[in-house]
Amino acid sequence: MGDNCYAMGPSVIVINRKRSTCTALNCPSDTKLELLARFEGEESICGIIKFSYHEGCKELFNALNIRYIYSEIDSQLEKIPNLGSVVHQFEKSSLISEYYLFYDLTSFSWVRKRQEDGVGICKLDEVANVYFFVSGDGDGYKIPSFGLNPEGFQVAVNYQRGLLGVNGKLDYNSVNKTLQVYYPKLPVIIERLLRLSSIHDINLSYMEKVGYKFDEISGPTYNRISRILTS
Repeated sequence: MGDNCYAMGPSVIVINRKRSTCTALNCPSDTKLELLARFEGEESICGIIKFSYHEGCKELFNALNIRYIYSEIDSQLEKIPNLGSVVHQFEKSSLISEYYLFYDLTSFSWVRKRQEDGVGICKLDEVANVYFFVSGDGDGYKIPSFGLNPEGFQVAVNYQRGLLGVNGKLDYNSVNKTLQVYYPKLPVIIERLLRLSSIHDINLSYMEKVGYKFDEISGPTYNRISRILTS
C-alpha cells in the first residue's frame, strides 16, 4: 500500500519449512523460467510457482536477487496492535449534531440514530465523505481518509464488529489446525499474513465462497488473531 492506492508487492519466495516447499510470488517471466527449470516446479493459473525446498535454494535466490521469507507469522502478529487501540489513536473529534447516520453491519446500510444511542462508524448525512467512529464510551474519532490511511475505514469496520458482536466469526479447529474467518473483509495486512501459512496451496483453494479459510494455524496464532480482531 502507498501513494494513495494498493499495489502489487515485490517478488518474494515464501519458504514453508514444515512442508519443505517454496512458493514464488510476483516474479517476472525470466525469473519464473529460471525457477521452473532449476527446481521442476509447477505454476498455477495465477502465476504462482511452487517447488520443493532444499538447503541449496537460498543461494540461488540470493543470486537471482529475490527476497525470501518464512511462512511462520507469530512474530509479525505480535507487532500488530488490537484494532481498538488503532481506532483510539485516530484524531479525537467532537460530534456536535444530535443525529448521525450509523453504519449497520447486518444490512450494510446507513441508519439514522441519535448520537448518544449509536456505536460504530457514522457520518453526518448522505452526501458526507468524512466518517467518524463513536466508541462504546461515547468518545468520537475521525476516521482517516483513504489517502492518509487506506486501511482506516476497514479497521474501524472490523473493530465495530468486535464491539457489537455482529457479522463476524472465527471458527478454529484445533485438531487439523484450520481457521475459518467469517468476515466480509479483513484488514489487508492481517489477511496477507494469514495467507503466508496457506500460500503453499497455489490454486488458492483456501479462499471460500463465504469468508476465508487458512491452514497450519497453531493455537497461539489463533489466540493472537482473536485478540487483534475482537478487542
